[in-house]
Amino acid sequence: MFAAPVLSSRWLGYLAVGTGAIACGIVPPVRGNELPPVSTSAADLKAELNLLWQTAPQTAAPLANLEATPFQFNAATPSAPESFFNPEFAAALPPVSPAIVQPFQFQPADLPAPSLWLSQAETEGGDALDIEPEILENSPVLQRWLEEVPDVLEDIRHDPAFRSRVRLGYSFFPSTEDKSGWIIGIEDFFIGRTGLTVSAEYQGAFAGGRETWGGDLRYYVLPLGSYINIAPVLGYRNITTDNYHTDGINVGAKLILALSRTGAADISISQTFVSPGSADEVGITTLSTGYAVTEDLRISVDLQKQNSVGEKDSRVGLVFEWML
Repeated sequence: MFAAPVLSSRWLGYLAVGTGAIACGIVPPVRGNELPPVSTSAADLKAELNLLWQTAPQTAAPLANLEATPFQFNAATPSAPESFFNPEFAAALPPVSPAIVQPFQFQPADLPAPSLWLSQAETEGGDALDIEPEILENSPVLQRWLEEVPDVLEDIRHDPAFRSRVRLGYSFFPSTEDKSGWIIGIEDFFIGRTGLTVSAEYQGAFAGGRETWGGDLRYYVLPLGSYINIAPVLGYRNITTDNYHTDGINVGAKLILALSRTGAADISISQTFVSPGSADEVGITTLSTGYAVTEDLRISVDLQKQNSVGEKDSRVGLVFEWML
């Protein structure tokens, strides 16, 4: 770090005009012993420069058309001390104020903490931020920041990257004589600000022959704001088809990839086992992807395989999801 002296704009102007006048021919160039007499008085020089300042704009030619004139200075010339660069004149110049010569310093500690910027803007001078009522009314985020500056890191960790949803849609059962049916349920309803969620669903064919219902508890082990999360699954399932019936505990895991923190898009895959270890065990594999078409409405596609000891069933679903 260093300090650079700062001259006043007035003296810089004088020096610039004087130099320009020499270049433009207003003041003849110095050649050998033909040195022009220049007063060593600061007051006289200032008057001369003021005159040059007034006459230079009218008499100077454009700089682009000027021819360079070499500047010669013979230090051995007896009149050299009386030249334009007189040491006595330099000594007569007023000193630069110490208050002007200050090192450039930047201290981050001098800046307010980011969490205080908004509150300072609100309270400075006792006036609130000048925000149009329509903008404030339509911005829940701005309303929250005006009430209290949030802890952004805490929000990232605990605000879910996916949202709870109510589901209603169409189901197609290719393995059951291509029957059609429907599905209704709720997906990942959060219990407080924890990773614990509740899910429940019912699906069945309109003409009978396929019916499944049950509910699950899931606990997402990673911070809810993560784009990738995994949850163990524990619940109950009741499955009925034309060829078999199974019910019992449902255990497994679910992996979710949140493509948007607002719940606008995600992909999930789950693998669970109903009545594991028994002769009636059924494995259920579900791949689901959803995409939002409005702020609160999504369209989701489900592909599901249901494998029992003696039969393999499948389901394709097109589901509308209302995000809570």
